[in-house]
Amino acid sequence: PDEAFDLLRAVSQTSNTKLREVARALVDGTAARG
Repeated sequence: PDEAFDLLRAVSQTSNTKLREVARALVDGTAARG
């Protein structure tokens, strides 16, 4: 579990900006749909 957590955290840090872009696009898309 600790290793998995470290891996998850590492991935989270590296793809944080990309994840934020995707999340924002997702929110914008949902808002556009109404």
